[in-house]
Amino acid sequence: MPTRRSALAVGAAILVTLGSACGARPEGTPGPASLLLRARSLFESTHAVHFSLASTGASGSGAQLVGGQGDLVRPEDVRGAFTVAEDGVHASVKVLAVGGHFYAELPFTSHYTTVDPSHYGISDPAALLSPKGGLSSLLSTASRRTRSESSERIGGELVEVVSSTVPGTAVPVLPDAHPSKPVHVTAAVDPKTYQLRRLTIAGPLVRSDATTTYTVTFTRYGERVSVSPPTG
Repeated sequence: MPTRRSALAVGAAILVTLGSACGARPEGTPGPASLLLRARSLFESTHAVHFSLASTGASGSGAQLVGGQGDLVRPEDVRGAFTVAEDGVHASVKVLAVGGHFYAELPFTSHYTTVDPSHYGISDPAALLSPKGGLSSLLSTASRRTRSESSERIGGELVEVVSSTVPGTAVPVLPDAHPSKPVHVTAAVDPKTYQLRRLTIAGPLVRSDATTTYTVTFTRYGERVSVSPPTG
């Protein structure tokens, strides 16, 4: 029969295992505000990063951005494809943002044309990389209003999750139907590398009377990729 001491040891081991499985906060992790500021610094020093965008509740009149994926390349270049919904129809639109110009390859065409990004429910996507008004500035704004923290695993990687509320005017690129209302931001950061892995933004973005949530995940920090204007 197991002794009381061995039973306690087994119980402690189980608690440790459960804590690890649930994503216990790594020892020595910086506070939430410091973590966001370090993530901002790294993001601004990274040459390129791959992004994937998903959404819920992104429905309204006109064309709405509902998803996408691609690469962000400094200083202000974007290459990828956006999923746009209009009147219940979804379409994938290849996009390039380079040299201050925004190009799209419309469905059923085989060439890029210069277009206004607002036609796809966004402002200039090149602003995502801007230190002023871009994703990194959003992290800085969020760091002043951190409310809670936890940890979880994303693809096997233990990340620290920081929640914050920011002014609607601080949200870059995405639509904002009611900028005077605050927006909830959740950032998941790897506390070992300070890489921002996931950014979730929720608020009255598409409609002033409903909540839309956009989730952007980031991978391939420092990837070697370049963006050139379309030819022909």
